[in-house]
Amino acid sequence: MEMKTKQFELQPFLSGLLLFLLLDPYITWPYQSMLFFVVTVPLLGIFWYNQRVLNARNTVLFMFFAAILLLAAACKRSNLFGILVFLLFSIIPFMTRTFTRKTFRYFKYIYTIVLLLGMIVWILVFVGLPIPHTLIPPLNSLKEYDFDCYPLLVIPHSYQISIESVYASLRFCGPFEEPGVIGTISLLILLADDFDLKDKMNIIILISGLLSFSIFFYLGLLLFAIYYMVFNKKWLWGFLVIISSFLFYNYTKEDPFFKQMLWERLLWDQDNKTISGDNRSGDELDAYFEKIKGSSIYYFGTPDHKLLTDFSGSASYKNSVLTYGMLSCLFYLIFFLLLGRYRIGVRKELLLFMAILILTLYQRPSFFSINYIFLFVIILEFHSINEDAKRLKFIRNNIQNSKDKF
Repeated sequence: MEMKTKQFELQPFLSGLLLFLLLDPYITWPYQSMLFFVVTVPLLGIFWYNQRVLNARNTVLFMFFAAILLLAAACKRSNLFGILVFLLFSIIPFMTRTFTRKTFRYFKYIYTIVLLLGMIVWILVFVGLPIPHTLIPPLNSLKEYDFDCYPLLVIPHSYQISIESVYASLRFCGPFEEPGVIGTISLLILLADDFDLKDKMNIIILISGLLSFSIFFYLGLLLFAIYYMVFNKKWLWGFLVIISSFLFYNYTKEDPFFKQMLWERLLWDQDNKTISGDNRSGDELDAYFEKIKGSSIYYFGTPDHKLLTDFSGSASYKNSVLTYGMLSCLFYLIFFLLLGRYRIGVRKELLLFMAILILTLYQRPSFFSINYIFLFVIILEFHSINEDAKRLKFIRNNIQNSKDKF
């Protein structure tokens, strides 16, 4: 989908830029203590300025979402100020449709341009050109490595050369700390645009996701391919995808790079009851999570902030359960199910949306953040727009048919 207007608009541009900064590119790492006042507060102010007029159903959904955010903030043991800020997030699904779409387009422009320039630098680095760079510490202090920082690109720097460290450095991170950020954000953007590859920006985003070697991105691609083939009856397209995937696997299955980066990570781990590449949580977190199941900590989160810090090396839904409680997480899912039911109806798009939502929440502990709430909302918004257009076309066709009969 292309933005129809080419006129520059300050508020959507600023919102798109601030949303990008909330993804934590490396330029923000030294200034984390300032981001709240410099980025979050202005962004929420712009969002509230562009709220839509709420009808009765939207009012009920708004109050329900605000209650969920209040519960999550209480489970997190936030102070009064933190609770008030959390409540401000409740406007994100209820901004005007035009503003939401324009903000997404500016966000997508900025994201795509940064990734494109980062990929160019990434290629130049690996062909051996001497690109100026510095060594910087990671955002997450629990990481055991630093980063080589190039213009719009970071690459993990290992002090002990091994085949694992070399392969890890080949996963495209762009300006972010983890390649999983690109895998997740790129997939959600492509889903909002229905993988419309006529848009050149979506081609760049697709390539970036593939180069990240994110298991989430590849599974999301497979899920969309199955959905597109089954529900749209594109059997030839689906057959070509399956044959191409099989040939690619057959050609690369013994290649050391693809074997370690992709195929071995998709093998089933019988001991952990998950795929081998699912490294979102460590053994200590898994053991503790099993221990607290059914307890008050499981349902309402832990009051021990030191414990959350100790487990911050993991990035799983289990971190979210410990932070916000299982009840908050379940109500979050229910809210988006209700919002999706209202915005796009009981249709195949809702099924795909919920599958991607659950898959995202499984491997991203920060789904109560502004970015993820916004991206989930924009997927529903664009599919809602598409449905409105189809209904209008259907009505017009019926009117025309009626006129022809007379």
